[in-house]
Amino acid sequence: MTPRSRRMLRGYLDVYVEYREDLIYPTFAAAAAALFRFIAATGLPIPTIVDTYITGTSITATGITAIWRLDEPLASATWEKAARQLQRRCRWYSFWPDVIGDLSTTVRPPAVAHLLVEGDHVDPRAALAAAGRRRKR
Repeated sequence: MTPRSRRMLRGYLDVYVEYREDLIYPTFAAAAAALFRFIAATGLPIPTIVDTYITGTSITATGITAIWRLDEPLASATWEKAARQLQRRCRWYSFWPDVIGDLSTTVRPPAVAHLLVEGDHVDPRAALAAAGRRRKR
């Protein structure tokens, strides 16, 4: 095994937005509206979007997962920078997902996922690197 082949490569960025009555987004509609406002405001490409129902021994959760596929897989260090950029963008536009860019490293219980939107499969890094708009005070 060469040093290059041992590197962790990641082929996508993703966000997971959980919705439940006692959370920021109480319904599917509220979570979906927040996600689409974020996508429109940032100019990011349309991601693949799935409605996810997660069940496990101690967990039951419903949420929306948005997945942006990368044109080329990224090494872990570069991918972490892109995930942090995505996280900053979410905060800047007052979008509050539960997990940002972590689904590939987080062990989750079995999930039932329903594809809602098949995304553009366009690398989002160019849009993330663009300068953010200034907030009006």
